[in-house]
Amino acid sequence: MAAGFAAVPFLASCANDGGTDGGSTPDHKESGAGISASPGTGEFDLVIAGAFVSKLGQVADVAIKDGKIAEVGTVDPKRATEVVSGEGKFLAPSFVDTHTHLDKALLWDDDAYRADVKANEEAWYASDQSDGFGYSTAGMAERAYMARLIDAGTSQADIVVKVKERMTTVIDWAIARGTGTIKTHTTWGEIGVQAITELKEEYAGRIDLKAIVPWSAATEKESFTQLTRTDYEKYVENGQVDFIGGYFSVGSDLANIDSLFAFAESSGLPVDLHVNEQDTPDFTEYNHILDHAIRLGLGDKLSCGHLTALDALGVDQNDLDAVIAKAARSGSNVISLPSCNMFLMGRKQEVPRRRGTTRLDLFLKNGVNTAFASDNIRDAWRPYGNADLLQEALVGSHVMQYAYPEDLEKVFDMITYNPARNAGLEGYGVGVGCNADLVLLDTDSAANAILTQAARIVVVKAGAIVARDGALV
Repeated sequence: MAAGFAAVPFLASCANDGGTDGGSTPDHKESGAGISASPGTGEFDLVIAGAFVSKLGQVADVAIKDGKIAEVGTVDPKRATEVVSGEGKFLAPSFVDTHTHLDKALLWDDDAYRADVKANEEAWYASDQSDGFGYSTAGMAERAYMARLIDAGTSQADIVVKVKERMTTVIDWAIARGTGTIKTHTTWGEIGVQAITELKEEYAGRIDLKAIVPWSAATEKESFTQLTRTDYEKYVENGQVDFIGGYFSVGSDLANIDSLFAFAESSGLPVDLHVNEQDTPDFTEYNHILDHAIRLGLGDKLSCGHLTALDALGVDQNDLDAVIAKAARSGSNVISLPSCNMFLMGRKQEVPRRRGTTRLDLFLKNGVNTAFASDNIRDAWRPYGNADLLQEALVGSHVMQYAYPEDLEKVFDMITYNPARNAGLEGYGVGVGCNADLVLLDTDSAANAILTQAARIVVVKAGAIVARDGALV
């Protein structure tokens, strides 16, 4: 280590419970900049030298062996096969994106799809509907897109190839931008499940992909874009379902929710749901879901996304307080999609229009584990996005009106430690024994990472460098 570096105590173990980065950053000691990357003894596979370590609050060297963090403190670079000079830059665990729709990503590039969206949108605005903009525009266009492929005689295998091509582009973006885990909802039945199953294997060692498959109790299907309960059970038996998914908004059949949780209880699988993504201030479905969570003691094994009804015009404050208290009592997770719901919600609401997201302030105040995620990437639900969670954190900071360093650090946790909990990740963090899934950011703190949209210097997965300077290696 460079002369003058102050030794810091080793972290005793890998802790998954987050904590705080601390709003005030201690003065950096000499960081060991300029260390050669020439091979050393090989005791460690990799050392990131002199980085400012997330949650530790000091500059330290992080030594990696066999995909795990072996030491945090002062490490002789000669003990490592490869050394990356941290130069006081901010070292964090890799980002975790726990609500995406990868099999629909980049549909916005398709001219016919985009034309359908525009026509559907014009029809929706001309109608007397006041809710469900996304389902009326994007949902119908998706079905038309798939119908065109089927009508043209495209085989299921060829459709899977087309879907995987778009998914691969976005997954590569995510890796280069520091994401180590993605949870994705599947949209098109067998096609979506097959695509993500194949990609899990193809991307092993570079990113962890987890499939959220929508629950189906159907006894028969009309096409291969649907699932039956028999299909579902087969996929579960084959280990292809990581989370039981579902879509429940105002007016949903509560009996379907009951059957989903009965299956969750028997299978032991965690649950990740779209819930009350609407402008109507009615969250009957969320209440019903939370009752099941409390009854079954699901805790972290339940995540609910969107919940925009909780901030809809006309919501009853007593009902709102009661459901958030119930969410806290259940120990379940909340996933907010700020940029998507800012784009979708309040379309026919009289001014002032609301921000479109759920009541993040109340969830956080009541200790509910709350995360941000990308949701859709360049389709009709959200025609934007670069698979970059730092961008989502910046948008989320605007939505929450968070500006102070200590507040931005909470937002940074919402793309790292908090979603790691709802993803069920073990060994997450930057401590001894943790998985070596890391991102070195060209900044000095979590807050500044968001403010500056810091460049990703190095991305590490399972102890190996998978991206440098924003490009895959």
